Amino acid sequence: MKTLNIITFAFMVLTMNLAQAVEFSLDGNLNHEIQLTWNKLTKFRHSLDCYPTGKGSEREDLGGETVRTAVSLDAFSEKTISISSNRGVEIGKVNYNLSLAATGDYEDAVFSLVDSINWSKYVNIGDSDCVLREYHWKVSSHRIYGNYNINIKVPQNTWVISVSIPIHEGQIANFKKSVKGDLHSAQIDTNEMILWVRPGSVVSLPINIDGYTGAGRFGEIRIRVKKSILQINGYENDGNSRLLKIRDSMASSRSTNNENLAKEFLEIGHQLLQNPKMSSLTIQSFSMEKNRQILDWLFGMANDPFLKYGKYSQHVKAMAAAVGYQLSLNLLNDLMVFCKEIDVYLPLAGKTIRSNGLTAAYFWVNKDIKRLENLRFPEIRAFVEEIVRWENSNLKYSDIANNKTEFKKLDEGYLKIRRFSEIGLDVFGDIKFGLNKTLSIFGSVGSNLILVTNIKSQLDTLADQRRSLNRDLTKMVNEFTYMNNGFIKAADLLSKLNALEVKTKQLATDLKEQTKLVAVDGDTGSATAMMTSILAHQVAIFKKPLNSKFAEPIRALFFQIEEDQKISNQFNVCLGENK
Repeated sequence: MKTLNIITFAFMVLTMNLAQAVEFSLDGNLNHEIQLTWNKLTKFRHSLDCYPTGKGSEREDLGGETVRTAVSLDAFSEKTISISSNRGVEIGKVNYNLSLAATGDYEDAVFSLVDSINWSKYVNIGDSDCVLREYHWKVSSHRIYGNYNINIKVPQNTWVISVSIPIHEGQIANFKKSVKGDLHSAQIDTNEMILWVRPGSVVSLPINIDGYTGAGRFGEIRIRVKKSILQINGYENDGNSRLLKIRDSMASSRSTNNENLAKEFLEIGHQLLQNPKMSSLTIQSFSMEKNRQILDWLFGMANDPFLKYGKYSQHVKAMAAAVGYQLSLNLLNDLMVFCKEIDVYLPLAGKTIRSNGLTAAYFWVNKDIKRLENLRFPEIRAFVEEIVRWENSNLKYSDIANNKTEFKKLDEGYLKIRRFSEIGLDVFGDIKFGLNKTLSIFGSVGSNLILVTNIKSQLDTLADQRRSLNRDLTKMVNEFTYMNNGFIKAADLLSKLNALEVKTKQLATDLKEQTKLVAVDGDTGSATAMMTSILAHQVAIFKKPLNSKFAEPIRALFFQIEEDQKISNQFNVCLGENK
């Protein structure tokens, strides 16, 4: 248990999912001790019916006593305790109340204790026709002492909470504060501390009080639960944009102790840890190179001995290690599909073989990349460039039609294009068909889904441009007639051909850069290179105990997730099979 030398602290949970609410409860025992003095006055009424021989003298009895009442705190919303003297006379009441409220970004839990003790009072305790008995007491002190806990049930997937108590007044708030159940806590300033916690666990604030009230009120504690350390709007479902934004901001102010940036990173990081879908989409939305940059950045922060973010430095390092580990596992899980074995049909051999998915996917995707890299239109280019030469000579369509030698050259060139099937062949549609086939087997081509959609769109655009080029080419050939005295126009057609080849080459480059499976060995951009790097750095660093009292309890708990260990172990096997 760690003691926190602060007067005020509130409780803000870093959670994005409103359905995962914080649960509050109380337990413990409090004791009320009341010191009072009393006098009982007995008076005899003057009545011959009561006292035929004469009434007796008035009698006054004096005394003092200590009244003790124990209260057990449990699940309740409101509780009223009656306190009576040893003579059975009710001295007063104590009202306990625990209320919960949610407003906007906040959840409040208010624990209050109100003393309704009558400090001085006369009461009639035995009035009759013959005797009047008056009881008068005076309370000299009302003491409350004992121990109780304010318990907070941490939501699932929540690893970090920040704590403060904005309202604290009276005896029940005048206590020495401490925390139980956390993995690590650190005071940020007089009004805030950060706790690393176990998801689903209970964090307790044990309170040991011993005080007196003189104003009829023992006080109030308001525990405020906020959804995040620093509220940021507009990025709720866009983890990749948030990471890139904060990475660039932190890189530009690395040595300025910018604590606001540190708090923003802690919030983004925690949302990625607690929201598996957001974490997975973040990885899928990055290209292979961007994934590498982000993971290297996180790894660098987690292991930077000179990282300076003021009071948040250790928290930033721990969060960077945890997020880097989680995103690495997400990336490995995204690639896991390529480690399975599949049936591959070899058309030339006429047989089906059993192949590792990584090898098969690499072959299929790389085949299409090579087709795009080598895709040229030499017959069309030679044909169009010859017609452009005629255009530059200011010739008319009829000039070529009436020139047997040139017209024969035109006719043979067009037939050659037809013979090589250059006009009718839809290369881009064929590549898109292969891409869809790979997706049907693996659900991914090692590229994120946004990029895959963009690649498909580019293939459709290039196919349309190719068909448009074919139509223009056929239309132009039909212009060469004996009666057409118009001047030959072919420069625009050559420009379209040049643009088509440039865009085709660029698509090959984009597909190669964005695809995780362009090489099986050697290439630093390949799937195996990335897997090896992840397992050797991001995952391996989390497998080993850290030389840090701060980070090691977090790492030890985080790494207990069996599913995560299963993923890394499977990839070690997968990489071994592909060496």
